[in-house]
Amino acid sequence: RDKVNLTDIINLVIKQGFVDVEEYSEVEIVFEQDKEEFIIDAEIKLIKKIVQDVIGNSIKFAEESVKISILIEQEEGFVSLKIHDNGIGFPKNILMDSLKAFQSDAETYYEGKGLSLAAAKLIMDAHSGDIEVYNVDTGGAGVCVKFKNKQD
Repeated sequence: RDKVNLTDIINLVIKQGFVDVEEYSEVEIVFEQDKEEFIIDAEIKLIKKIVQDVIGNSIKFAEESVKISILIEQEEGFVSLKIHDNGIGFPKNILMDSLKAFQSDAETYYEGKGLSLAAAKLIMDAHSGDIEVYNVDTGGAGVCVKFKNKQD
């Protein structure tokens, strides 16, 4: 693992774009952070994969247009990465088991196979971090990934 700036990883993923994005009339990604650098101890390819999968899911399960909000912030002992969208959110019957491999139902989470969030959970476990999934109060899905802060 390397000490990397999480902001750089997010910017790289956004710059590279996403498959299937042309199927949607509008994709807006808003990226906010409360400072320039958030240093984490991480395997870059794996963290990049989490970000790609979460944003990709937001696009895949969106209506015609999707707004994705990405926020990195310093919390006590952690750097948190929050990704929210304005899509359909997680089906209630899947929400509790969404981080377990092959536990998604509802036609295997709309034929998505349900593996990307389970893989994200394994990656975060290997990084001594955490991941939470939830529905946003204003509508849509939310994913929060927490890394131990390496700047403390």
